[in-house]
Amino acid sequence: MADRNLKQQMEKLKTSLKQAYKAVTVANRQAHQTNKRYYTRRAKYRKFKIGEWVYLYNPARKPGLSQKFFKPWSGPGVGTKLRNTG
Repeated sequence: MADRNLKQQMEKLKTSLKQAYKAVTVANRQAHQTNKRYYTRRAKYRKFKIGEWVYLYNPARKPGLSQKFFKPWSGPGVGTKLRNTG
């Protein structure tokens, strides 16, 4: 009897976890769409040509370098090739 009760509890737990997983998946998808919509509202499309002066953004910081004094932008420099980011 205890074994049967345990199996029922395990099945109940399994179904509730599956329902929770589905609910979280739907909520994450909706949040992603909302965040994408807000980002796209403010994003600016910029088109550069080879030979234009540009700044290069490199957020990777060397180990041991303080974030306070770190500058992720380098340049200006002349663009030598185009990169598709879109």
